[in-house]
Amino acid sequence: MKIEKILKQLTPERVKKEIEEVQEVRLPSGLQKWVKEYKKVGGREDFIWKWAYRVADIMSPFEVPKIYRKSLIETKFLMIMFIVLLDDVADKTKNKRLLDKILKVPFRESYIKINKLNKREKQYLKFTIELWQFIEKTFKKYPHYQRLKSIINYDICQILNGIKYAYLVNKNLYLTNEIEFQIYLSHNTPAILSYTIDSTCMPRFNMETLGLMRKIMWYVQAMARISNWVATWKREIKENDFASGIFCFIIENKIIKIQNLQKDKEKEIIKKINKSKAEEYLFKKWGEFYKKIINLFKKDKSVNGKEIFKLIKQLTILHLISRGFI
Repeated sequence: MKIEKILKQLTPERVKKEIEEVQEVRLPSGLQKWVKEYKKVGGREDFIWKWAYRVADIMSPFEVPKIYRKSLIETKFLMIMFIVLLDDVADKTKNKRLLDKILKVPFRESYIKINKLNKREKQYLKFTIELWQFIEKTFKKYPHYQRLKSIINYDICQILNGIKYAYLVNKNLYLTNEIEFQIYLSHNTPAILSYTIDSTCMPRFNMETLGLMRKIMWYVQAMARISNWVATWKREIKENDFASGIFCFIIENKIIKIQNLQKDKEKEIIKKINKSKAEEYLFKKWGEFYKKIINLFKKDKSVNGKEIFKLIKQLTILHLISRGFI
């Protein structure tokens, strides 16, 4: 499967149909309650949550007992909401005072001091804590959670580190470099964590394949991050959020100087990026990662790659059809 083939399939008619299907998603009642509460503190539109539910469904390709499947999809949805809450503080508002507190929620909640936060910040933090506590409570119900708890916690730490790195980049664009963007920022499209969560419910989970699967899922999340960068960079210009592979490309290739990136008009930046072939470069990287996954499956027949390749295609399409919506 080549990225060019996927792009050719995304005709205006196909994109319109895919968008309509997302808009028609009806969230389960339990998730609707969380979205309702989110609206009291967050600013994302309804589309992102319908889209996130589709993502959570796609990111559940592994064989798990039917009794857990609904819960796993909903838990992944709530993890996406949790990441959005962190991401918006780091990238959109760049509120360090709140970010320092919110990053402590998963593992250092007892160290959070709220006395210097304003009313809105306290509400935002309170909701994030409640969401995390619900997620953690749900994790504990899965049969292999205790066995994999330390790995899940590590994967969550990777996400927190990615959020920190995005904030640091936006505060100092001279940090920008492709290697760290790929390593750290990929974790904010958490395919590895998604697999680890599924593993807690797999009746035939094989610990011996864990390293291989994590390697594969890193490539999957790196590819998903590329698709996300391509889908969101125009919105991010308005937000002065430059922790994206698109901006990394134009900075490293000196297409736009860092000081100009922060001063130029939006239309001028878009024009320069479109001429730069930044998207083409990222799609080339996407193809390289895809080939690495193919080679991994060729070398090791213990894992069935059919569902992984299906996941990659669906996830890529869902991102690319959502330009201007997410």
